[in-house]
Amino acid sequence: DDESVRRDLDLAEPTEKAVEMVRFGWGKISVRLKHTEPVPIVYANESEVVHIVFHLLLNAFQAGGKNAVIDVELGHREGGAIVSVSDRGPGIPSNHLPHIFDPFFTTGRPGRLGLGLSLSWEMARHNGGRIEADNRSEGGAVFTLWLPAEKASPEPDRTLAEANGTSKGPRTRERC
Repeated sequence: DDESVRRDLDLAEPTEKAVEMVRFGWGKISVRLKHTEPVPIVYANESEVVHIVFHLLLNAFQAGGKNAVIDVELGHREGGAIVSVSDRGPGIPSNHLPHIFDPFFTTGRPGRLGLGLSLSWEMARHNGGRIEADNRSEGGAVFTLWLPAEKASPEPDRTLAEANGTSKGPRTRERC
């Protein structure tokens, strides 16, 4: 089974794998996983989706602290499937939101590379999707991965600058 190939995928499978990895690594973490509605099948690379969800969980854990409570919700939106990861940490300062997916951007302690969200953003794009970051009205942050429900022909590899029509600049976030 070649994991580098996209295939029809139920998002519950890679999401549950990522949640189990987090629970195994950080025993006291509370991750609540729910999907109350039918979630469409997506066409994606399973190992990349596991990587994305794992990094969103890691980010939520780091924001929430030792006794973090993380909510993971599966659903559908705009002709696709979503995985939303919410924490109850301090949220994302508004001046950081435009840079949250930039390579090497980090608000963490020194020594952190700041590549997890950037790589996740690229993997989501590689699979025809996007990631959105926002603050929750009740506090904390929410990151939402959206992937299209239908098979799409792969987008040719282009740099972000080519995709945006600029030579440099901050990453843009598309709204889910």
